[in-house]
Amino acid sequence: MFVILRVGHTASDALANELIAHFPRNRPDATPKSVEIVAKLPKTRSGKIMRRVLRANTWVWTLVISRLWTINCSLVLKGSPNQ
Repeated sequence: MFVILRVGHTASDALANELIAHFPRNRPDATPKSVEIVAKLPKTRSGKIMRRVLRANTWVWTLVISRLWTINCSLVLKGSPNQ
């Protein structure tokens, strides 16, 4: 499970364990195995969360996606010459 903290909260192992403790113990299928606290979630241009990037869980994917996002945003802002 990936979590984005609100302003004023700090990430810690104790907080991650506390979040896991909020799930019912009688439902092991619904309890997350781990909690990862992240600054932001990778999203597509339409705002959907990119689950494949979260599943890959590598910094390389994050760098690639952020670079592609930067290139795409600059193209959209500049406008295409074909439009």
